[in-house]
Amino acid sequence: MTLKLKRRESAAVEAATQYYVNGDLKAWPPGKTIYYLNVDLEATPEETALIEQHGWGAMPLCKGVLPGGAGRVDFGLSDIIGTMRIGFDSFENRAYVESQLTENIDKVKRHLGDFASGDMSAARRKLADLYKRVVQDELGFAATVDKDGDIFFEHPDLGELFISLNADRDPEYMKLMLPAFFDASRGVSRGDLVEICNRINCTAKLTSLTVRDDAEGSVVASVGLLLAAPDTAPSEALLRGVIKRAMSSLEGAVKKFGAAIEG
Repeated sequence: MTLKLKRRESAAVEAATQYYVNGDLKAWPPGKTIYYLNVDLEATPEETALIEQHGWGAMPLCKGVLPGGAGRVDFGLSDIIGTMRIGFDSFENRAYVESQLTENIDKVKRHLGDFASGDMSAARRKLADLYKRVVQDELGFAATVDKDGDIFFEHPDLGELFISLNADRDPEYMKLMLPAFFDASRGVSRGDLVEICNRINCTAKLTSLTVRDDAEGSVVASVGLLLAAPDTAPSEALLRGVIKRAMSSLEGAVKKFGAAIEG
């Protein structure tokens, strides 16, 4: 899978372009700059087959309200494969979309590579099937399983989440993860993000918010649970009993984070 991005600026309104601008595009002021991003994503026949086979076309690559308030983006994998031209009214909005696309395409490439490299063990398959069934039944979200036995699903407000599992070493442990849902590039310093996360963590019962040590200062939400004795998979009844509570805790912590950012 190969992603090519090309930035350019022009005052001309062009056809076959998806625009994210404030105001009426038909009345775009003469000479005002439009910040274009040309996207070209090529997938091999093998990658295309895997995507179609497992229904991964809906994987979110860029989702959320643009920082400049020019609308909401919601691009899935199937939207981006091929060529696409996007226009923005600010270079900040273009940079936001470009950053998300670059990061998430790298995740998709790793996901495809891991899945194609071999079959998972019987223990991983059994545990993954259990979690997939519970996520779909109790949370109501369609779920997929990657080669490592981790569970991926889409939340309508939060975006893509996953449950990290290791059936071969720690079948009793699960970690529910919302990766990189905010970062310091959106006008909040890394120090302020750390302070906000620490304040929320002091009162949260299950969820932890962490600021990653990366260039973007990405914020991650996670819930880690021990659900059985060592080297023992959890019972289905117990997992069904706690999964909604884990999801509710994560949603609550992210909501508090959003309120703190806006306040």
